[in-house]
Amino acid sequence: MKLYMIRDKGTERWYKKGYGGGTWVPQNFASIWTTPNGPGGAKANIDRYNKRAAKSRLTCDTWKPHEPEVVILVAEAEITSRPSRVIIVKADDWEGVYFDGKLTEEGHNLRLEDVLACLDIVSETVWANEVWLNNLGRLPENLEEVQRD
Repeated sequence: MKLYMIRDKGTERWYKKGYGGGTWVPQNFASIWTTPNGPGGAKANIDRYNKRAAKSRLTCDTWKPHEPEVVILVAEAEITSRPSRVIIVKADDWEGVYFDGKLTEEGHNLRLEDVLACLDIVSETVWANEVWLNNLGRLPENLEEVQRD
């Protein structure tokens, strides 16, 4: 879900819509819109105010116009169902994975990618350059530093 707010680039304050105009407040007190039309209209009002105020304050050295920008916040959906447990059952060279008491994967060799997919976890496999990794001796802390094949 996308949420929209207005931030003043100059002061790092956030816009709170009010009767007859608005004020600039900390983010946790600011207005939030669920469509881009709301902040778009408010930003247009702020821009018009800046033009009018600039004309009336030609001799004032301390006044600065607001620099409004629409900020898009992406709200992640709340995950309501988390597994209570993941159980791995082993016997000799056979193993299986139970997710909330249900078998999701079993075999002689379980691939991590398959287990993660059964758990609805998106994964991607990246192959590192073997010579580079052997020389380094371990993987670096940051993925960006991995030398890929």
